[in-house]
Amino acid sequence: MAKKEGMRRWWRREREEEERKQKRRREKEEEEKGAAGRREEEEGKKRRREKEEEEEGAAGRREEEGKKRRRRIRRGKREGRRGRSLQQVLLHLCLLHEETEEVQCVGEEKGRRGGKEKKKKKKKKKKKKKKKKRHEKGVAAAVVAVVAAAAGKEEEERRSGRKKKRKERKKRERGQRSVFHTRKQRRLR
Repeated sequence: MAKKEGMRRWWRREREEEERKQKRRREKEEEEKGAAGRREEEEGKKRRREKEEEEEGAAGRREEEGKKRRRRIRRGKREGRRGRSLQQVLLHLCLLHEETEEVQCVGEEKGRRGGKEKKKKKKKKKKKKKKKKRHEKGVAAAVVAVVAAAAGKEEEERRSGRKKKRKERKKRERGQRSVFHTRKQRRLR
């Protein structure tokens, strides 16, 4: 019996030790999870903050870039104008021209610059004209068809009127020699 009791105690101690070990493991895991979770939360917050700062910085940078771009464009326009006026002087020797001709030279230059736009406008106008013509032709054709049909009816009525008159004349002139010849007879005459 003592042996059995000793065995029981031993098993109990073993079980208790196992339970304690498992408890410690669970606690450690929970601590690690908690620490990891806290770490993840902190890292997430950090990432969010960095992202927000980056977006704000990017927006600021974009604005600055836009300003710079606008400045560059403005400056380019000014410089471009300078270059163009020089070009006019060199091309047309406006210094030697009279004032009226100088204005004309500027006009020529402008004309040369807007060539592509003028071509596009002309093409658009041509397309519109063609479209209009097609439409008008279609409408005209429909009208002609209706008119032709009406004219055909009128012609038919005229013919039938002639036939009636002819028949009446034939009846009147029955005894006399017929004035009405057939086509063949007319051709032979």
